[in-house]
Order: sequence, then structure tokens, then C-alpha cells
Amino acid sequence: MSKFGIRISCLAVLVGGLAATARADISMNFDDPVVTSGTQAPGVWYTDRYAPAGFTSPVLFAGDNRLQQTISGAAHQSTAFYNTQGYKYDLQPNTTSMSIQLYVPQAWAAGDAGVTTRYAGFWGTGVDSTASVSAYPIVEFANVNGTGEFRLYDSNTGLWTDTTLPGAGGYDQFYTLGIALQGSNIDYSINGSVVGSYDSNGTVALSNVILQGYNAGQDYSFYWDNFHASNTAVPEPASIISAVVGLAGVGIIGLRRGRKSAA
Repeated sequence: MSKFGIRISCLAVLVGGLAATARADISMNFDDPVVTSGTQAPGVWYTDRYAPAGFTSPVLFAGDNRLQQTISGAAHQSTAFYNTQGYKYDLQPNTTSMSIQLYVPQAWAAGDAGVTTRYAGFWGTGVDSTASVSAYPIVEFANVNGTGEFRLYDSNTGLWTDTTLPGAGGYDQFYTLGIALQGSNIDYSINGSVVGSYDSNGTVALSNVILQGYNAGQDYSFYWDNFHASNTAVPEPASIISAVVGLAGVGIIGLRRGRKSAA
């Protein structure tokens, strides 16, 4: 192979490598079985606080494969901390946004005045530049005083903000829940619309996702689908283009020099 051919081959390999490393996103449609564990390990869902009674995919529901999470009243714990029951999954370094779909059934519309009944929660763990925990962003569905709604957690204050339930009719449908770092804030979104924003407390990345259910002594199941997390450890497309142009220039210069020498 000529020197120019070698240069072009190296250029193709390098450009391919740049494109491959531009993003390292995670997507799960739960068409395959999830792998669970009691201890942390790469590529598995591992117990957070207390394991729910069930965490299974694929489960056919509403015409597609879903992840079914089940809470058993028999596993209600005397210590409230362990009644938040779910699994955690570690994300790629530098992940800055994630989303998932949650099905909200009509059964969650029932509630009593003065009572908050918690159901499903979409959680994350935020870390700062030293990899220390800096935030716990959470979007949760709960019935508060007889009204079903999504709640947003501000880990700076430890307070919840209640939001109205969007959508026609509100129940028996999937909602897309989102958590994203935007500048110095953590933004929460429902069906693509930002519904709340809080100071990120120096958070630079989301280190994991946690899917939770709350055990108040009742039996129930709920469904997740289409999890996606975005990693921004680029080069961005503009950088890739610059690299391609620069390397192509080197190849052309090499070709010209080769021709000049031959002459």
C-alpha cells in the first residue's frame, strides 16, 4: 500500500473512532430480560434500599413489551426507609440527561383527604466534579389529598413540588418523565415540557438511575418502558468535522509532496 493509502486508511479509522466515541448513550426498550442483582455490578440492575417483589421484563402490557415492577404488601418494613423499594442501574460517565415512560393507571386516582399515597418514582443520583453525591433528582407519582399528581423533589430543601396531572383524562396512559442538567439547574419534564427547575448544587453528571415503588402495605404492579440516558462526553459533531478536515488536509499535502518528489 502507498503512503497516501496508509494515510487515508488511518484517517478512516480515526474518523470512525471519533464518531463512535461521540456519544455513549444507553437505551432500553425492555424487549429483553433485565438482569438483577443484590450487589452493584456493571450492566445490571442492583438493589437500592430494599428489593421489590418483582422487577421483570419483557412483560406484555398494552400491546408491547414492558418492564413490570411489583410491590408486595407482605414485604412492608417497620423502618420507613426500606419501604422505598427498587433497583438501580449505573450510567455512563458524563451522563447529563435521562428519560423513561411510566404507565399511570386509573386505580391511582383514588385517595383520601389528608393522606399522601406514594406509588412509582423515577430517581437519579447527581455527582459533582469530585464524584461526590450532590443531588437526588426525583419525579414521583403520588396521590395527595385525593388528587393524583406528579411530584418533583428539590434535594437542596428536601421539599416536594406538586404538579397537575397532564393529558386528556389523565389516567390509563404512559407519560414520558425526564431529568436533565441544564447549566446550573436540574430540569424536570413531563411529555417533553419542562415542569420544574432547581439549582443543581454543582451537579455535573447523573451517575445512576433508580426505579422505585413505595410499599405502604398494599399490593400493586406498574409498568416502565423506553429508558434512555444521554452521555455528552463528545467530541461534538463540529469537532469531528474539524478533525476530518484537518486530517484530510494532511493527506492531501502528503499526496502533493509524494507527487512532487516523484517528478
